[in-house]
Amino acid sequence: MKKIYLFIIYTFSIFSVSHAQSVAPLSFEEVIKVNKTNESDTTSKEQIYSAIIEWIGTNYQSAKTILEIQDKDNGLIILNALFDFKCTGLSGMHYSGVIKYKMKIQVRDGRFKVTIGNFTHEAKKREQTFGLLTTLETRDKALVWGQPLKLENKIWKDAKNTSKKYAENMFLRLSQINFNKASQKNEDDW
Repeated sequence: MKKIYLFIIYTFSIFSVSHAQSVAPLSFEEVIKVNKTNESDTTSKEQIYSAIIEWIGTNYQSAKTILEIQDKDNGLIILNALFDFKCTGLSGMHYSGVIKYKMKIQVRDGRFKVTIGNFTHEAKKREQTFGLLTTLETRDKALVWGQPLKLENKIWKDAKNTSKKYAENMFLRLSQINFNKASQKNEDDW
């Protein structure tokens, strides 16, 4: 009888651990290669780093408020930012707000890797905030008592899809940076 109880407890703990490991924060990653016109000539790490820092300063309202780490020697940039999240419909409007995220850029000669993750939903109404978006397909409990779980799962999926589209758009925009322009020194005659 003891063996049966131990087996049941052991089996339950294995399933609990394996289920917990399958849920992770929502994250997207892409390696972007940067080549000059000649395939054998690669763009240097310093050129890529400088161009990305300039791009951040141009595309975000205040680069100082979002840059968390700026390490030129190691080719590492980490920034925190956010974008608006809007829900349609009368019942979904309370879930509108912002989605915060963290972007990590690792720079090497001829390429850089961008990881966008830690997407965190913050609604205008605090009780309708999902918090960290994860790889869970659907939620099993409603945020607000009495709120239909089906509606929340629809908005949950919408927040995840919006985050994915945003990340894909960021990858595209980062791949379109003119890295050759950053290598040309702009020296004014003084």
